[in-house]
Amino acid sequence: MATIDDPDDGPAAGQDPTEESLEVLVAELTEAVEVLHLVRERAQGVLHRRARGESYSDILRSTKRPFIAETLARTMGELAEAGSRYRRAQVRALRAEGFSVPDIAVLFGVTRQRVSALLEERRDPG
Repeated sequence: MATIDDPDDGPAAGQDPTEESLEVLVAELTEAVEVLHLVRERAQGVLHRRARGESYSDILRSTKRPFIAETLARTMGELAEAGSRYRRAQVRALRAEGFSVPDIAVLFGVTRQRVSALLEERRDPG
């Protein structure tokens, strides 16, 4: 079993990949909340303009990019990636703590095969 203090078998001293991935996730969530507030304001603006009778083509032509859908897609993709990194790190941490693959599968509500795939996926560089 890997320990934090064993540089040959685990993370470098003082590093916890799971904690680091959670910190990244928190940062992504914080940024996403801010972006989503702005997207909501823009969407409300579109609704207001539509209520005044403007066409979607006129609204889009006068709107600076990125458009609402582009911003949402990018933000959701970034959140999904950060969440996936955290999930992989959690699975690896649980396995290092002695949890069996079937126990991890039950905990996450996935198949044993999915847990094995998460354990085999490339390690994130950071």
